Amino acid sequence: MNFVEKIKTIITRKSLANSLRQVTFFSGVGFLAQIIMMIYTILVARALGPNQLGVYSGLYAITGVSITFVNFGLDLWMLKEAHHYDSIQIITGKIITIKLVLGFFWGIICLIFLPLTQSQFFTHTLVLLAVGDVICDILFNTITTSWTIQRKIKQLNIMLLFSRAGKLVLLLVLIALINLSPVTVISSRFLISFFTLLISLLILKPIMPKGKIKELFTIVKESSAFGFSEILAMIYANIDVVILTFFSISDTGLYSPASGIIHALFIIPNSFYVYLLPKYSKQVSGDKETNLRKLTRNVLLIFSLIGLVLSLGLLISGKMMITLILGDKYLVTGDLIRILSPIMLFKSIAFGLALVIVITGKQKKRLLPQMIVSVLNITFNILLLPYFGLFSVAWIYTSCELILMLGYLLIVLMVIKNGKIRKTAS
Repeated sequence: MNFVEKIKTIITRKSLANSLRQVTFFSGVGFLAQIIMMIYTILVARALGPNQLGVYSGLYAITGVSITFVNFGLDLWMLKEAHHYDSIQIITGKIITIKLVLGFFWGIICLIFLPLTQSQFFTHTLVLLAVGDVICDILFNTITTSWTIQRKIKQLNIMLLFSRAGKLVLLLVLIALINLSPVTVISSRFLISFFTLLISLLILKPIMPKGKIKELFTIVKESSAFGFSEILAMIYANIDVVILTFFSISDTGLYSPASGIIHALFIIPNSFYVYLLPKYSKQVSGDKETNLRKLTRNVLLIFSLIGLVLSLGLLISGKMMITLILGDKYLVTGDLIRILSPIMLFKSIAFGLALVIVITGKQKKRLLPQMIVSVLNITFNILLLPYFGLFSVAWIYTSCELILMLGYLLIVLMVIKNGKIRKTAS
């Protein structure tokens, strides 16, 4: 049987075909929601212009990186461990409580230090609004994770669309009425995020823990491997924009639309990852043996095809679309998107490899390649940006994603070398 016939056999296999249909439905609305946010980002970029967009994007890059110390991999931990709990409301309440406590201290730190770093751009009002928006978003993510575990896809999709479409509609109203500024854009985002969170809480009705602080510390401890991994992932994905913010606000405004589109497209492989993780995690916790080599082959085929299509699409049409949509002010952004386009292939394959790593209980092994890539990203950006300028940031990001993918591949090959695994892997 040749390679093409093998691919056809894998794709047409009934169990895989059913999974593909289910995950396509699951990710379809998520992809639509991300398209809405891409339109939102485009409108913001056109309305603010590169300089003010640099302030807006820089602030969200900094809060986006630092909020991972609040998230701390708790949602990923819940995806893997929720089947051990009798009530999704109880575990969700615990996660929300942990995030609220950590988020309070994080918010105070942001309000104190961010205005000191860029006082002419990051005012206390602007930082406070951004902090509120980001906290509402991470709490909403916990609720959507709960619905994902319960397979309540309809509720998840409705609230996700309400959040994304609400922000877009309110933005369009503001564009029609006033001249936009970072303050008005972030205020509108916070308003919609707050009401989305409030409605979602009323629907899910999480049970907040009374006392039992020790259990919350236990959850944080158990999620630490996911937490450090998420922190490192956010650093190497967004630290370029953070560093660029302190070098040049205008360059940040040119680079952020390109990196923003890349990050927005991550929703596609990420949706497959989020959907398949609890399924395979539960599968390997049973009694029978799992053929890891076969499982890995199927997973990587799906993620490789996704990444290839996305990368080629950006490489061929990315620059033209950027120039057409954003205008001549963002010509440089079109060149940047072409440099960044291979990331979609590298990242998609990395999602598939990460899935295998997590379900085989090797999550902690991800930390080493993530740490290496984070250090390389920060070091090379600081060293090369002053001399080679904006384009060096894009090349460094693309190279780091390739290195990360290869690091994950090495881990998976080492796991496969041990042969079949027991479904008792944790």
